[in-house]
Amino acid sequence: MEQEQKGSSHTESWYGLFSAFLAQKYFPNEDLQKKTMDKFNEIYPLMYDKDDLPTRFATRIQNSACMASLLTDMYQLTSDTSYLVKASKICDFLMKNQDETGAYKNRLIHYTSVIYIAKSFMEVCEAEKKLAETSAIWKSRYQKHFESVTRAIDELVLHKDDIQTEGEMTYEDGMISCSYTQISMYALLVPENQRQKYIDAAEYLRKGHRSLSQLIIPDSRMNGGSLRYWESQYDILSIYNLMSSPHGWSAWRVYGLWYLYQLSGNPELIEQVYNALGTDVQVIDENTGKLRWAFCVDPYINDTIFVKDPSVNIRENRGMLKDTIIGEQYIDMISGWYKAKLNTWVTGYWERDGGCCDNDVHEIFKCLEEIVLTNSCVVKLPDNEIKTYNCNINLNGKVLIVQPAENIVKNININNQSDKELQVSISNKTVTVPAKTMMNFNY
Repeated sequence: MEQEQKGSSHTESWYGLFSAFLAQKYFPNEDLQKKTMDKFNEIYPLMYDKDDLPTRFATRIQNSACMASLLTDMYQLTSDTSYLVKASKICDFLMKNQDETGAYKNRLIHYTSVIYIAKSFMEVCEAEKKLAETSAIWKSRYQKHFESVTRAIDELVLHKDDIQTEGEMTYEDGMISCSYTQISMYALLVPENQRQKYIDAAEYLRKGHRSLSQLIIPDSRMNGGSLRYWESQYDILSIYNLMSSPHGWSAWRVYGLWYLYQLSGNPELIEQVYNALGTDVQVIDENTGKLRWAFCVDPYINDTIFVKDPSVNIRENRGMLKDTIIGEQYIDMISGWYKAKLNTWVTGYWERDGGCCDNDVHEIFKCLEEIVLTNSCVVKLPDNEIKTYNCNINLNGKVLIVQPAENIVKNININNQSDKELQVSISNKTVTVPAKTMMNFNY
């Protein structure tokens, strides 16, 4: 709420709505939910018409894919199916931007892995599938959208890292991380006997992406944060670009690690999940609670940054440029003081009209909610060492007693990599996990 959400040409301007609505699932606050809903109701009509079609920048399809995801979260929070209807209609629009190969396109450019168009579809499909059990209409919608997803994922599997993306045509962080994230997510949704080709493709991409993942740097502010360039000119309107890690988009790789962990049981992957999220969430200053934009990796940059002009009103959409030296430090957001006029559509970054993209930092918290907030993991390694994630354990004879770190944990994943079966007690119920087996327990 402090770093204002804006109706904009870029989804990055309102990405904080994910954190706001997702938080309400677990930590309901009537006042905050009303303020969040009021902000959504203010900015949605600035971007979408009465038929839920984008009114501007329609070819920037990641905007609409993310909106479909957000609307699905709103449906799951409120149980109001009108939000899911909107999400479904947006997916129909996105399908019109899917070519004969299966790729989602922005005009002629491959966009399936710009943010994650197919993952957004799958989030919508998950909600549609539940309603499809009792509704022919929702069954039709689900089948149509899941078929679209299947075509998109198969195209990613076919071409792997030989695809395009927005920006420069390099071995680009998001192009790779979002590809293996989407492929591995899809693998979890199909029968086990159909998974292997998806696992193989995702693993190929994950292993290549290690080159951008800072896995060996000992600095906990950066370890596991993927390397980003270009973003500072769009997000915080600085003149010069910088290498940022972590950045909000560093969370893209974490989804894929989590899905692949569930598919393979590789203990290295769950360790990377927690290391990366431990790095990412440090964008919140633990002493003040202040949310920051990203961490600058470069040791020294002679920069010109965009700062508040103290001589003007906060709604006059004006800042000023200031020469400064930055390096190896957290960079503040600007949306807290650089605001749009109420009920006014703004550009993402180029008109100095109050628009900017620094709320992309909230991808970290969208990821945190999906992967960690309600999940605990216990891993017994081949040498019998036991590692825990988001839980505590005690040993009562031969029975391992698992206690989640918080009451909101609803799932416990037990990964027994040892050669012996494991007796586990969860919520006073004892179960046996066979050797070389991974099991999930919902309670």
